[in-house]
Amino acid sequence: MRTLVAAGVFAEEKPNRFGLTSLGQRLRSDAPDSVRAAAVLLSGEPDLEALLLSCVRTGKTAVELASGTTNWIDYYQSDPARAAVFNAGDDGTFQRSL
Repeated sequence: MRTLVAAGVFAEEKPNRFGLTSLGQRLRSDAPDSVRAAAVLLSGEPDLEALLLSCVRTGKTAVELASGTTNWIDYYQSDPARAAVFNAGDDGTFQRSL
């Protein structure tokens, strides 16, 4: 939490009591200019992040190691929950839904 305080997302209003700053308000799903979905999408995937060392050792991507496919779209499409996170967070950059 204190890292997010330092980043300006939260403010420590009282000892161990935190509140959203104006920057942090944008993480709310009901905010008019919400970036929540994109933040969830871009926050990383622990399953893939855990494969970093194996990626370095094998030269394969984390998606390939996790799923056997080299196509990241197939990886996201294989799991409806993962596809939903992608679709909610995509701002149109990829110009497709999974």
